[in-house]
Amino acid sequence: MKTFYTVDINDRTVAVADNLKRAKDISSMYSKGLKRDEEIYICQYIDNEKMGERPFTVESYTSGNFYVEEKDFYTGHINEVFKGCKNIWGNQLLNYEVNVFAKDESHAIKIAQDLWAEYKAKKEGVV
Repeated sequence: MKTFYTVDINDRTVAVADNLKRAKDISSMYSKGLKRDEEIYICQYIDNEKMGERPFTVESYTSGNFYVEEKDFYTGHINEVFKGCKNIWGNQLLNYEVNVFAKDESHAIKIAQDLWAEYKAKKEGVV
């Protein structure tokens, strides 16, 4: 089985390596130029399958709270922002919902926040 490593900054892949040492070297090179809101990750792939990531649904409410639910599987609409759902749950209006793949709940929230910022920027014509 062939193992590959990707070096990711937030949710974009910047490099692929065939051994962990090389991936760490690349990661340290990129880490010197990171912006304040960027995080760098090394992800392992075996036979073209990403390890350690699971599907989550992230709901953001106008109160600033998040509800994160791990799913068994998804059939579509990954990394697509759904806005304007005006659902009421405990007097909190739903701001947006996103289905993502992440290694844990905190990373799922971070990915959802990044996608929301990108969605707003596109809608306002910034991007």
